[in-house]
Amino acid sequence: MGKVPGLKQEDTSANLVTSLLIKNNSIADLWKMEILGIMDLVETKSKEMEKNAVKHFMKTVDRDEKGRYIVKLPWIEAKEIVQDNRSVAEQHCI
Repeated sequence: MGKVPGLKQEDTSANLVTSLLIKNNSIADLWKMEILGIMDLVETKSKEMEKNAVKHFMKTVDRDEKGRYIVKLPWIEAKEIVQDNRSVAEQHCI
């Protein structure tokens, strides 16, 4: 299209500025969700469980008189009650 007679034309310009800051990370690190501030709940929960397991280990590790290590295993507390399946097991045995 050309000029329209009698219409004052304003000079407008737009600048597109793109900046990319790359630290000493690899390109794959730029796509990780943690860098964007998005955390997976499962991953967060597993990290918390791992920290608790290490803390439990440090509290319970011991050595006996022969120099062997003794460690108590951490137990995950069940939130739900497991049903009794004895009758089902007995039917499979018959």
